[in-house]
Amino acid sequence: MINLDEIAHKESQFNVGSLVKRMINIDGQYYIFKANNGFPYTETPSGFGEVLYSRIARLLKAECVVTDFAKLTIEGRQSNGVLVKHFYTPNVRESLTFGQILTILTNQNLRIDEEMYVANILTLIGAYARVQGYKFDEDRVALNLNKMAVMDFFFSQRDRHPDNLEFLITQDEIMLAPMFDNGFCFNLTHFPNWDKSKFIDGLELFRGVPQFLTLRKVSNYSIEEFTEEFIQDIIDLTAQDSRINVFVNDIVNLNINNILADVYNDSGKDFSTNYIDDCCKIFNFRVKLFRQKLKDRNAEKEREDLTR
Repeated sequence: MINLDEIAHKESQFNVGSLVKRMINIDGQYYIFKANNGFPYTETPSGFGEVLYSRIARLLKAECVVTDFAKLTIEGRQSNGVLVKHFYTPNVRESLTFGQILTILTNQNLRIDEEMYVANILTLIGAYARVQGYKFDEDRVALNLNKMAVMDFFFSQRDRHPDNLEFLITQDEIMLAPMFDNGFCFNLTHFPNWDKSKFIDGLELFRGVPQFLTLRKVSNYSIEEFTEEFIQDIIDLTAQDSRINVFVNDIVNLNINNILADVYNDSGKDFSTNYIDDCCKIFNFRVKLFRQKLKDRNAEKEREDLTR
């Protein structure tokens, strides 16, 4: 765990979201410290989830903010929490959430009707880039959005709303920011007595790019109903893009038990190992169903080939 009290830094208040936060400057590099004050235990499960998702993303070489456990004295009280490396770099002059971009497009009289609203994100970001005169690498953004959507599915990240999807603007280009605010992966929440029956209900995931990430939130699906549809989209995408095929293969071959155990040990957290068991169940269930659906798809394809 990083002890910020032992590291020379400058800090300022950062009033975004519900947790106590500080902007931390260490030798010109910015971080956000998210404290867990107000909760009856050392680390919130969402803080555990933030570090967990960051570690998984690093293993998969996906673009995600680097997050580690940390502690900092705030107003005379030492607070445990997480330290998130900010994605601002010297060449980034502005960042906008997807929600802000939608507002700008609406104010500039771009008609966003129901058909446009459920169009994939690339369509809308491409429209914004044209209006503003920015370069837009559609293939790179599509690849990273697809990776994000696939990760969010397998690791049940249920907090990917329009304000947790951000775009960075340099002098002449717009690009997708690294994944952030991933604390609700595996449906971890701030609440110690969360209802496990709600693990899958109330998911807030987007649907596909180009197949399955759009603006419409998918909610109130049972695990059986939701995974069937989403996995088919992922299988279709792996057949179309070899990069996603490799990425998905890396995900399903992760040793999630070891990753969870390492994060648990590093957190110094005294919470029930039921969290770890439940995370494993969610991931392993989805991997098992994916493999079965892929096997069924390949068998069907072989039958079709034999009949030709």
